[in-house]
Amino acid sequence: MPRADVHHPAMRCLACGYELAGVAHGPCPECGRTMGPGEVRRWEARAALLRARRSTAARHAAAWLGVLAAYAAGAGLFAQDAAGAGVAVVAMATLLVGSLLAGWLVLLRVQDVDRPLVRALWLRMLWWLHGPWLLVGPSALFILAVAFVESTTGSTGEGTATVVLVGFPMWLIACLLCVASWTGVWSDTLERLGIRLAGWTSVLLGVVVVTALLAACVLGTAGGVLAVAGAMSVTGLD
Repeated sequence: MPRADVHHPAMRCLACGYELAGVAHGPCPECGRTMGPGEVRRWEARAALLRARRSTAARHAAAWLGVLAAYAAGAGLFAQDAAGAGVAVVAMATLLVGSLLAGWLVLLRVQDVDRPLVRALWLRMLWWLHGPWLLVGPSALFILAVAFVESTTGSTGEGTATVVLVGFPMWLIACLLCVASWTGVWSDTLERLGIRLAGWTSVLLGVVVVTALLAACVLGTAGGVLAVAGAMSVTGLD
């Protein structure tokens, strides 16, 4: 662990670029410039993100593959049709890869020194943008459980219908929270890293974010309809 009284191993002087690894806090030995506490914290945050980006990318890739596999299995269960499950998986993977690449293309407009940082941040925060359809998985399992209980007790499906009627507005609220959370965390992190996006870059990125969220909502709605119909069919309530 780096010592608190010396600069971070990845630290460089903001004025001359001199490597300050292991150098005590204070004037730069090369040019004499002293970085304030806020600048030091900002640089350390940037260095930490850069240092972790490769391992983080691998973890996120593994997590997304696991999610796609789990949702593929769920789509097969609820759709009861291999073709329908295949379409669902292709739709999820296309939206995921498309949003990732679209964001990275827009972020090509960012300065070279900041580009790896914003790309790493974009990868980390894709979960928020895909929240609308990711939330359908747990909801589908709950609906299936309620439908199963009703089928074993001889009910006609009123409980399942109630769950759907209550759950849909809750899902809409959760989608809005995904938007608010993404916006807040993205803005706060950029500020903490000392990164300012140019006007058109922010506009284009906003278009990508809105498009991805709308597509995720459409996919989530379709998944919810499939989940309800599938749960009713699997349990014999239809």
